[in-house]
Amino acid sequence: MNERMGNMRPTIPKVYNPEKDIETQRKILDEDEREPFTITFYINPQNHIFGFIAKGTTGFIQYGLDIIAAAVSSLSMNTVHSIQQFTEDQAEIEATKNYIQCLIHGRVSKESILLFKSLRLGMYTIQHTYGEKYITIEEVKVEKNKRFFGFLG
Repeated sequence: MNERMGNMRPTIPKVYNPEKDIETQRKILDEDEREPFTITFYINPQNHIFGFIAKGTTGFIQYGLDIIAAAVSSLSMNTVHSIQQFTEDQAEIEATKNYIQCLIHGRVSKESILLFKSLRLGMYTIQHTYGEKYITIEEVKVEKNKRFFGFLG
C-alpha cells in the first residue's frame, strides 16, 4: 500500500442521532397531503390473526425510495416468505404493486400466529413513529361460518 493511500480515511459521523433523522423525515412527509397506507388484519373467533391486506402508497418521493413504503413492504413480504418457508400452512397470497394479501384458510399454526403478531407489532411501530396520517391499521373480526373472501380487497 502506498503512503498516499494509507492517509485516506473515510469520514465517519461522530454521533448518529436516529431521532433527528426521523424528525427530518417527518418534516419532508408533512409537506404534502397523501392517502395513508391501509393495513387490515383479519382475526378469527379464537382472536388469532389469520391474514392481512396491505395496500396503498404515500406518494412520497420516487417509487422505491419512500421509507414508509419500504418498511411496510419489507415487513409484509418478510411475513409472507416466513410463512411459506417455516410453516406448513397453506396461504392464499397475492402481491402486486402497492398491494399484498396473505390469508390462511383453515387452521392457523402457532408459527403463523407469531409471525402475524410480529407483523402487527411492526406496523404499529411504523404508525407510532410516522403517524396515522401515513399508515392506517384496521382489525376485522371474522365470524366462524361467515364467507368473507368476497369483500376482501
